Amino acid sequence: MGKWRGRMPESVKAAPAAIGVSIGLGVLALLFWALVLATLADLAGSDAAGNAHAQAYAAIEIFILWGLLAVIAIIAGVKSAMA
Repeated sequence: MGKWRGRMPESVKAAPAAIGVSIGLGVLALLFWALVLATLADLAGSDAAGNAHAQAYAAIEIFILWGLLAVIAIIAGVKSAMA
């Protein structure tokens, strides 16, 4: 077993650009989360065609939201130390 004792080495730091990009993507993800909540709250407020469009938009928004979260996780894994 190596010298890993449950502490992160002090020399491991994220790049400032990675932090800035992650914050920007986090704000964008927060906005998409609010949009998803608004869309999901009104899925059954119309006729059948309107409900289908609302469900399609909700699915697209959810895919975009999870994509943003995946990019944030990838940046965190590549640019800094993830446990």
